[in-house]
Amino acid sequence: MSHSFFCWSEHWSFFVRTTSLINGSCLCFLPLLTFHIVLFYLQDLLGPLGLMSANPLERDAAINSLSTLMSIIPRDTHLEFVKYLDKLPDRSLHNTLSESDIQVFHTPEGLLSSEQGVYVAESVAVQNTKHAKGRFRVYDDQDDLVYKGKTAKEEARELLLREEASIREKVRGIRINLSLMLRALGEIAIVNPVFTHSQLPSLVKFVDPLLRSPIVNDMAFETMVNLSRCIAPPLCNWAPEIATALRIIATEKVRDVWDQIPSVREEANERPSMGLFERIITGLSISCKTGPLPVDSFTFVFPVLYHVLGVVPAYQASIGPMLNELCLGLQPDELASALCGVYAKDVHVRLACLNAIKCIPSVAGRSLHQNVEVATSIWFVLHDPEKVCLKSLFRKPIISFKRLAE
Repeated sequence: MSHSFFCWSEHWSFFVRTTSLINGSCLCFLPLLTFHIVLFYLQDLLGPLGLMSANPLERDAAINSLSTLMSIIPRDTHLEFVKYLDKLPDRSLHNTLSESDIQVFHTPEGLLSSEQGVYVAESVAVQNTKHAKGRFRVYDDQDDLVYKGKTAKEEARELLLREEASIREKVRGIRINLSLMLRALGEIAIVNPVFTHSQLPSLVKFVDPLLRSPIVNDMAFETMVNLSRCIAPPLCNWAPEIATALRIIATEKVRDVWDQIPSVREEANERPSMGLFERIITGLSISCKTGPLPVDSFTFVFPVLYHVLGVVPAYQASIGPMLNELCLGLQPDELASALCGVYAKDVHVRLACLNAIKCIPSVAGRSLHQNVEVATSIWFVLHDPEKVCLKSLFRKPIISFKRLAE
């Protein structure tokens, strides 16, 4: 192990002792002192002597130390770590990578990206040729001593190889740094799941775009699994399934996958092979029975519900009751957001939204306040070209939606 690793470990031991003394004596100064201590040590933890070190032992020690900080002072640690993520230059560099750069990165050393899949003939010197005899043998030997320079084609190829080697090194550096950040994020998140639960919306914004990355998608998926374990129990027991579904949804060609799944009218007596989403729906149903799903957990899993309901109509029957149970925990000021489903292009999505909002306590209790956004959504439903939506709105007239829209 390197000398810097031992020095850094001694600093960390001093931090632990300092924190223990603070906890035992000066509790009134604890927030201020711990904040400055975090600022001081995070510079080493996230710098070249810690997470960005070339030594894997130092990287592991930095991640373990970040996890310890997250368990002791989660708020300050999280704030500083997020600031570091926002300033990370590799995020913007990753977004500037072209398809050509990715192709070069996946090309082996010594081979041009344009040569992949193309057979390159190898020139071999022939040794068994017959040489002239007598006095002509001298001239033949002299010809062998003449240096044959590289052709223009060979020089151009070597130049391209050097350029692609530079691109490959740049992409490799971006991949290493982003992978380390994702790994650290997943580790510190799972250490304190209660605190991480309140930060899920902001953390997902960093991880979700990287699920479709061609160079760090695997590490992003592992991080998403750890974030999924931080949602409210018992739904967190389905963390691998939820993370897998979010990864599928993040894929650009997800529509091509779902187009192969038969709808309700096409499936006859057979059900589509959708065990993954069936397990998620089952988990949501079980979780809603114990009480309303927390807002942060609902926001985290909402993309799964949205795509299953909007793209796979075969699950309308099972998702409808689940949406009704989720709406039981919505507050009056969240009605406008719940009505966003009336703008969906699919009729069954609009119907599911209209049926679910009737379960919101403020709607069922007829205690709605005047709201422009809510009135606009209801006006939109009143003028829906599909009459079935209008009939669904007034099927159970628990409140005068028409008067509210007026």
